[in-house]
Amino acid sequence: MSTLTQALKFLVLLVAFAAEAEAAPLDGAFMFLGHDDTTPSLSAAEIDAYFAELQSIQMSTAIIASTRKRGSGGCDSTDFRWIAGLPDRLTSIMNAAQAHGVQVYIGTVLSLESCPTFWVEPNLSLVANDTTKAVEHIQAIVGAHPAFAGYYISDEPGLCYATMIPYYKKIVDIIRAKTPKPIVVSPYLVGVTQQPAEIAAMAKAFLDQTGVTIEAWQDSVGAGAVNVDWGRGPRVEDYYAAIGDAIGADHLWADVELFSHGKLVYFDGAPYSPASVHRLNQQLYAARSASKRVAWLPQFHLGTVDQHRFPGSGRLLDAYRGLYSLGGKVVKPTSYQFLTQPDATYPDAGGELNDTLTADPTSLQDSRWVGIKGNAAVVARIEPSELSWVGVHVYNDAGAGIQTPDSITISCSDGGDAFSLLGTWQRPFAVREHDREYLIANTARMSGVICGAVKIELANPSGAWTFLSEIEIVAAGSASAASPNPAAPTPTPDPAAPANPTTPDPAPANPAPPTMALNVGGVQAPGTLTRSMAYETVFNVCYSRSGGDPSNVCRVLNDVGGSWDIPDGGNACFEFDPKPHMARGSITFTYTCSFGASAQSLNVNVNYTP
Repeated sequence: MSTLTQALKFLVLLVAFAAEAEAAPLDGAFMFLGHDDTTPSLSAAEIDAYFAELQSIQMSTAIIASTRKRGSGGCDSTDFRWIAGLPDRLTSIMNAAQAHGVQVYIGTVLSLESCPTFWVEPNLSLVANDTTKAVEHIQAIVGAHPAFAGYYISDEPGLCYATMIPYYKKIVDIIRAKTPKPIVVSPYLVGVTQQPAEIAAMAKAFLDQTGVTIEAWQDSVGAGAVNVDWGRGPRVEDYYAAIGDAIGADHLWADVELFSHGKLVYFDGAPYSPASVHRLNQQLYAARSASKRVAWLPQFHLGTVDQHRFPGSGRLLDAYRGLYSLGGKVVKPTSYQFLTQPDATYPDAGGELNDTLTADPTSLQDSRWVGIKGNAAVVARIEPSELSWVGVHVYNDAGAGIQTPDSITISCSDGGDAFSLLGTWQRPFAVREHDREYLIANTARMSGVICGAVKIELANPSGAWTFLSEIEIVAAGSASAASPNPAAPTPTPDPAAPANPTTPDPAPANPAPPTMALNVGGVQAPGTLTRSMAYETVFNVCYSRSGGDPSNVCRVLNDVGGSWDIPDGGNACFEFDPKPHMARGSITFTYTCSFGASAQSLNVNVNYTP
């Protein structure tokens, strides 16, 4: 993209934002009140403090994720229970919300965790019966409360599949019999393969036929690394724009995910940790077509109140305040220099660490990743500022020899070359195979230190590669009078950016003859597999790849959503559960890989009967 073209595009984006309503970029938050009927997630004291924190960052909407769920059993279980402290606790929650100017949507019954096929019988009737009783209780307790805004149907409808419409229409009808208040659902873009126009048509059909009021579409940038502007397929903003055009902006909310991308198989590491504020800004800009932006889950990822919050939650809150003129400031380095030089294979093309753009957390083809073998060190020059947080967006991929650094060491100078040590902070978790992106930073807020330059040292004693893409610096300061709005990313992401190789080491000059294989449920591709889901709920999908150019992307896809990249030498299995997709009748798995100028593919068609 030419400099002039990029400048004009950036100007258009700034004008678009100038025309937006005077409002905070995030106007609402989901609330999680507990996993079960014994232990609440937010204590009574924390509830008031939490609403006060939401008010301090101009959030005026809260959505209780769920109020009831199964205590035991599966799809045929009637063991539905109130989340701890409910429903009696609803009155105090509403009172605290009203005191801080927050409107609350109340979640209903969450059944998808205990019943993956929640939209069919017997679960449909069981949830309908329980919802009827739950809504009666809720209406009796807080139905007339000024802070009660409406209902949220807790089970998520995926991509608004047509097969799920009867379930949601049934729940909507039950609620509508008691109140005309708005009803919210939260579809998601995880695993999306359809084009924006197709998803928009599905969204409209779902809205029209169920009677829901609002679709709060999850951007799935955290859960699924859906394309913000990383140059691969349709972007989040393309989906939001198409959905908004189809159903009307007033019916579209954006549910913005605040957590780092990684496979969510555990919740005490890099996946599900608070994201970089620069990635969040890209998400908020992508969601500008929505009438309201809400977030999952500020109490864990963007706050200081909940005792269960994740490390880095306070950092992201301060960074959010600073970036959107709500207190403090995000300091963009005016320049930087590497003390350990990037490898020639993964260079810094210029400005990679201070262009406010984070690299793609799924692909080393993104040229925004800068690669350094072993430890990494860089000096960032900034306007003199009182530092609160200093961090770097980094990457982890054990199969490619890339590891999240063990620690970050931060030193300060007045702008010269004499630095004073501020401290060393260890990574607050062990590195595991499903880690991907992470914002490594000091884990306790600094204060009273004014710096004109910052030296950042990332320790990677294992000798693995250190990949980094953006420096994040947050400084103290008072709130600005300017109205906060998501900034247009600077510069505008260029989908045509050149690609880096996909592995840290260059491919051999004469690669071995390529091989690839796909095995689904014991059937080697190509082939057909039949399964009776009454007896088997999951099956294994195994893949292998060997030889060929390591820079080529090989991927397993299926037609119901989901993709898996396979590195050179990759040989692994994962479990796939088709139950949420039984109404589709079949699933096709395709394994594709480009070797040289030709593409090879293997296919397995999975047929099954309920």
